[in-house]
Amino acid sequence: MHAADPEGIITGGHENKTGRTGAIHEGEKLNTPARLAMFEQIIADNRAGGRRKLKREN
Repeated sequence: MHAADPEGIITGGHENKTGRTGAIHEGEKLNTPARLAMFEQIIADNRAGGRRKLKREN
């Protein structure tokens, strides 16, 4: 259940199965389409059972 990150907006937690970090720095231009796509994928994963599926797999 990893959110895809083709734009490289995730800055930490790459090996974590349930959490990621995306830092935003003052003055930085946001990649809104990439963030929106990632959030939509995370929401879809959660609605499909998300973390509960990970718990059952382990």
